Amino acid sequence: ELSIVDMLWYAVEDEYLAVASSISDSIFQAAFQNEFAQPSATRTKYIIWKLGNPAGEISLNFDEVHTEHIMPQTLSREWVSDLENSSGLEESEVKKNHDVLMNKIGNFALIKGEWNISMSNKVFSEKKNYYINSEINLTKELSNKPSWNFDEIVDRTEELANNAVEIWKFTKPIPTVSLNSRESIGKIYSINEDIDIYCKGPGASAVANVINKSSIRVHKGSIARKETSNSFETHNYIKLRNQLINDGILIENGESFVFASDYDFQSPSAAACIVLGRASNGQSDWRDINGDQLGNLSIETDEEIIARVKNDFEKQAVKLIPEWIDKEYSDGKLYIKNGNSGSNRSIKDEKGLVLYYYFAENWIYGELQMTTQKELNLLKEKLSKPESVLDRSDKRNQVRFHLINENDLVVIQEIINNRYKGQ
Repeated sequence: ELSIVDMLWYAVEDEYLAVASSISDSIFQAAFQNEFAQPSATRTKYIIWKLGNPAGEISLNFDEVHTEHIMPQTLSREWVSDLENSSGLEESEVKKNHDVLMNKIGNFALIKGEWNISMSNKVFSEKKNYYINSEINLTKELSNKPSWNFDEIVDRTEELANNAVEIWKFTKPIPTVSLNSRESIGKIYSINEDIDIYCKGPGASAVANVINKSSIRVHKGSIARKETSNSFETHNYIKLRNQLINDGILIENGESFVFASDYDFQSPSAAACIVLGRASNGQSDWRDINGDQLGNLSIETDEEIIARVKNDFEKQAVKLIPEWIDKEYSDGKLYIKNGNSGSNRSIKDEKGLVLYYYFAENWIYGELQMTTQKELNLLKEKLSKPESVLDRSDKRNQVRFHLINENDLVVIQEIINNRYKGQ
């Protein structure tokens, strides 16, 4: 005989299923990755608990548990510093990503029993010591994480969304939505949906199309490598690969796997990793019939950049930066190379990368390589937004910053001219 508590949870699930059954799995999964408006609500607690595949806990008293934000609602200085280091973003962008991801279900843990409120803002390494003793499996699993950052939230949210589709299942899931935190600037692929692209390697041969300018739809019948590289066993996409096998999307066929149906991946790298059984840059591993890389097929033109960016400085800079290089370095000592999206470009010399820059909506994102202390001081002193300067001295003395007006472009010109004209 069911208790009142049991009956309540079955009623909640019936209501949930009634709504879910009227929409496709892809829409259901996408919606599941949206922000949860009421993290502390009993309904939210139940959903999180159910996603952990509980056994023998049907009478769990939800008055005795609460929803904990793993990455806290209010970031301490330590949290900001950790997130800056793990994401490579400056503080303002860290806070923007925090606002976007804070109330995703992947950032929630169920806490049962006593919980010192002061622990809520503690760094993750301290929280883990509590999580490991939890009797709720989904919370206990968090203790296995070496760190907690934006990528972890995205991955866990996607994983829980996949689980949700399986628990409240109506058709095979076709994930199509990205949380846009792993690459805050995003990628747009400007090729027609009817153009086939190919990914090939040992034991692998796949055909796909770009859908909605962002996702990669791998065709039914495509062949994926069965064996995986050793390093791929700890890769983020190994979970997705195992899920596709469990769901019957990837069917074993001799020394390979075959796609039993079309499948939409959120990015070309995700699709290529699954097909090739190793880490992959999908920009280069997906190619058209002529062998041209996907990244080179998707270049954003100057006109498209100018139409997209929001301020006059950026519109001018699309032309100003190449003109400056051509004028000052007509000998070819420095040259500009377009990146995979066309909106990301690099100033290079014979040794390689000097300055990477990207046209965001309201500013230009820049990375100066092999920066000297004198150059770093100049950036901090003269840039219009000195608080955007982020010293990444552990990575080729890389310094990141924002350019927001012509004054900032002059500063960069001064640094590069000093460096290459022997001053």
